[in-house]
Amino acid sequence: MTAENRVVAKLSDIVLVRFECRKCHAVSAWKPSQWERIPRACPNCSEPWLIPGSIEESFIQSLKMNIGQMARTGKDYPFEFTLEFDGKTVIE
Repeated sequence: MTAENRVVAKLSDIVLVRFECRKCHAVSAWKPSQWERIPRACPNCSEPWLIPGSIEESFIQSLKMNIGQMARTGKDYPFEFTLEFDGKTVIE
């Protein structure tokens, strides 16, 4: 028998959006309601993170807009939207 741990989170469970530089480990974090911009480079060491107009920047921009909009509306949707993570995910 195998036991698995899973973490299931609603959009309203998101308390911070974090970017951590893999080079210097500096962290930039915002509450979803206060997340205004997408950092294109590390604010500490200037390591480039995103190329303007890239698919990655577009994806993060869409994610930012949609998470914020769904979390802010408080609308009672006829479904429950959740994200599921495996038990190996580190939650701090």
